Amino acid sequence: MRLAERMIPAVRREDAGSGQCSGMTPEADRWDSSAGKETALAACHCQQMDVAAERVWEVEQVYRSRLPELWRVAAAVSGSRDAAPDLVQEAFVRAVRGIDSFRGDGPIEAWLWRIVVNVARNAHREPETVALSRELPVGDISSVEDEQAELAAAVSRLSERQRLVVFLRYYADLDYSTIAEVLTISSGTVGATLTSARAALAQALEVKEATP
Repeated sequence: MRLAERMIPAVRREDAGSGQCSGMTPEADRWDSSAGKETALAACHCQQMDVAAERVWEVEQVYRSRLPELWRVAAAVSGSRDAAPDLVQEAFVRAVRGIDSFRGDGPIEAWLWRIVVNVARNAHREPETVALSRELPVGDISSVEDEQAELAAAVSRLSERQRLVVFLRYYADLDYSTIAEVLTISSGTVGATLTSARAALAQALEVKEATP
């Protein structure tokens, strides 16, 4: 059973595949002088349900395939590793229940990531020392694992936009255009923000190393 089936009981799997709505028959599609308007409205409603079912399926595929990354970003943004699974689940439920609000003017994956980020931001508290990606390019650090405390402190001093760009780039491996969709900024702003964040992290760690 699909994760979202209970959330949209009006849409059945066979309906989405056949292009018919529950309770409709081929005869119901026949136009006549007395029922033409009603049939048109039913057909329109059926198409809307088909679109909603397809979009829910797409959201579910992103959720299943990207769950570890969704958890990592939720943990980093909220400051709580323990809360991350519940936050991601809440975001998924919101996405399914609000699927009609997706306008289709960008990738549905970016839309789901935006919901996850917003849910995690609303739950934000003082950050724990969340393990940071060893792929963060901050100068010549040979082992990020050995610098976890210092790096976590440096990240916490970044601006919120810088932190979000860093998390989405290095925890979720999203490209610039997707990050731009998630944060509703331009791709150029993503690149500039990431560059400034990396420079700030490198400088903070260099200062830390130079302090006797």
